[in-house]
Amino acid sequence: MINFASFFNELAPHFTLRTIQWLWEFALLSYPGNVQGPHGPLHWFRVIQLGLYLSKQTGADARTVYLFGIFHDMKRSNDNHDPFHGARSIKTLLKEVDLKKIGLLSAHIELLFDAIRFHSMGTIHSDITIATCWDADRLDLIRFSKEIESDYLSLSFSKSKQTLAYAKQLFSQHKI
Repeated sequence: MINFASFFNELAPHFTLRTIQWLWEFALLSYPGNVQGPHGPLHWFRVIQLGLYLSKQTGADARTVYLFGIFHDMKRSNDNHDPFHGARSIKTLLKEVDLKKIGLLSAHIELLFDAIRFHSMGTIHSDITIATCWDADRLDLIRFSKEIESDYLSLSFSKSKQTLAYAKQLFSQHKI
């Protein structure tokens, strides 16, 4: 079970607890995959935690990082090769969620959609918010017992021993 209150203190200036709960419920209801699989809610939770951890160092927009964590794999149809899952997530968001109503500016929505659309391409990014999103997702590759390849991380802080240790600790505390 996801502890929504654990996110609330960090995001209180940006989202209400009710909004956080609604966002999670929406993503869970939209997710066609196995909720206990490697791309399901526990992965989203860890990506959010990693993203918020990184954003304290990078200055990335915490709202965008948080929403990326919830929505980046929301429409993944399988746990193997699914190159268009990001585009499907964006299509669902455009149809079902008014991101401006929850406080996102047009520029943040554009960043969020770019981060979601291209997150699985294996490239790095110079925008600090997109880089933070992608690095948070890639740091959770630990769940596959993989060594994190630093060439796929955009931020020097993401490559630090401190951050890698945090990612390992997070996985060991939040896995199925």
